[in-house]
Amino acid sequence: MDNKFNKKRIGDVVKNDAIALWFNENSCSSCYNKELKLLKEIYDEEGYGKVFVFVSGLKERRAFQYLCQELRMDNSIYFIDSVFFADDFLSKNEIPFIFKIDKFLNIKNITLLDKSLPGSLSNESIEVIKASLTRINAD
Repeated sequence: MDNKFNKKRIGDVVKNDAIALWFNENSCSSCYNKELKLLKEIYDEEGYGKVFVFVSGLKERRAFQYLCQELRMDNSIYFIDSVFFADDFLSKNEIPFIFKIDKFLNIKNITLLDKSLPGSLSNESIEVIKASLTRINAD
């Protein structure tokens, strides 16, 4: 669902390779806040279609609206149901992660986010994904 509560298919919004963040309402926000800020910077530089944020498990629309207003990443934040992944393991574990997603909805370069891990790990993962996006789009 997009920020106006219109139902969308992920395949209809992801048109090119992009970097994405997934988290659940029950995910620890201190585990993904830094990465969310980095993705917001990339969004501000690159614009729509390069960065997506997928959120699961929100029980209230108001919480989703607040997140959309706070981030100001129009058309890049989506509320998804818990069956987003073929293997429900990732949806059930509530550990946020960043990843690269392509137009065929293949997911690569998954990095689980945990505040106990060094911040440089997720920074490096984001830079690797961002560099691969730049190379692909330059071709």
